[in-house]
Amino acid sequence: QWLFDSPTSAPRLLKFRSGHHAPPHLIRYYGSDGKQLLTASRDRSLRCTSVVRDSRSFEMSQGSLAKKATSLSIPLASLKFPPITAISYSSARAKDWDDILTAHSEETFARSWTMLNKKLGKHNFGFQDTVKGKAKERPPLGSVKVRNFLSIIKQ
Repeated sequence: QWLFDSPTSAPRLLKFRSGHHAPPHLIRYYGSDGKQLLTASRDRSLRCTSVVRDSRSFEMSQGSLAKKATSLSIPLASLKFPPITAISYSSARAKDWDDILTAHSEETFARSWTMLNKKLGKHNFGFQDTVKGKAKERPPLGSVKVRNFLSIIKQ
């Protein structure tokens, strides 16, 4: 929104809204109060959107990608994670551990995120079957596996 102080002066920015650069394809409520949404988009970002106050909305950080992209002289988009295919969360004990889990296209593991710190968590959750010391190839992790994982955590 722009504010016009007078008809002759230049307008000044009053409020600024930000969001995904592409339409979201996954939307999930976060928390028990229904005031926050977790959204994923083809722009390969995860955002927390407040339905009450826009100033409380933010993008979950994937790290200092802009700095890495500049130092490596490559596009920023090439460093972002693949698009998210599934989102799940558990707000129980969110202060003690990562509380969001995402599955990404073409990956066989899930990533953890922390809402408290608004960033990527410390853990990747995958599985590996070994046969005579060799890892078996597994299909990408899907939403059913993410939900099953978090239902185990909640118990």
